[in-house]
Amino acid sequence: MKRVSLTLLLLTAILSIHATTSIRWLGTVHDFGAFDENDGKVNCRFRFVNTGDEPVAIITVRTTCGCTTSSYTRGSVAPGDTASIDVTFNPVGRAGKFEKDIFVDTNTDPRRSKLTIKGVVVGSSNTVRSRFPVDAGALKLRSDMIAFGELPSSRIKTEYLDAYNTSVDTLHVQWENLPPYITVGNNPHGIAPGEFNTFSISFDPYKCKEYGVITDEITLRTGNDTKKIKTVAIVSEDFSRLTPAQLAKAPVIKVSPTRVELTPVSRSQKKVECHITVTNEGKQPLMLRRVYSADDGVEISEFPTKIKKGNSADIAVTINLDDISSDFINARVSIVSNSPSSPTTIVRIAGEITQ
Repeated sequence: MKRVSLTLLLLTAILSIHATTSIRWLGTVHDFGAFDENDGKVNCRFRFVNTGDEPVAIITVRTTCGCTTSSYTRGSVAPGDTASIDVTFNPVGRAGKFEKDIFVDTNTDPRRSKLTIKGVVVGSSNTVRSRFPVDAGALKLRSDMIAFGELPSSRIKTEYLDAYNTSVDTLHVQWENLPPYITVGNNPHGIAPGEFNTFSISFDPYKCKEYGVITDEITLRTGNDTKKIKTVAIVSEDFSRLTPAQLAKAPVIKVSPTRVELTPVSRSQKKVECHITVTNEGKQPLMLRRVYSADDGVEISEFPTKIKKGNSADIAVTINLDDISSDFINARVSIVSNSPSSPTTIVRIAGEITQ
């Protein structure tokens, strides 16, 4: 009798050693494809089969985002039976491509499994408008302005423009009216429905022949739809590589006056003129890169581009009163030079216009 009991114990131990706990997933990735945010929550189901010799159970299911929830089979799953995990994704406020992971722990070896859901949410009009307020047809833009800021003449600057495709078709974008110093990194494969895209827009001051404030309008085209994108950059001389000795010998600009107060002028005079004196107080020639005004009605006379040390030059500024709609003159003249101490000097011109 004792021998029989011992034999049964040994058989039980052997069977326990060879018993397995394993599962086989019938699929670990679900692609929802493209769907509208207004359609609301979407659902899918993952299933596995108990391929082992022992019952198995789901211990925990963890999602990586609050937009994803799950429910799953509770209790043990007998050998040969199946269990399921239902996953729900909430697309509200989540326009664009998404990919979310779900981690499942079971009493098997290996313990952890990874499931994945993915797709593209085509955003609702309210969601898209809040994030991409600029309309370029089916393509919506974050902005219609690219500001490069101040650029030393030897350094390329890149800014970025975000876009979103609200259509059900792939959009192919073309860029037109690009000056030689602006380039755009385009997507040659197009922008798929419901997807984001970021355009890289670069400004190369070396290819720009002017200094100071540079404004342009470039054109974004998608099919028959076009959108003007404004760009602005301030190009300045690059003095970063000058040695202390070179800086000591550099030109020094002096402008007089820096504010012009005009006496009241009658609009019937049509024009009024004032003069600005530019003096080089440095040791090297002063190069006037650009003298300009962005204000209406302001004309700049021809000026010397080179002023030797100790010398001065006169710049005449004419105000065309017919081009000024208000009763006040409030203009700015910018003088861009190779003076490291003051690369750009601003002269303000103010005065009253009487009838």
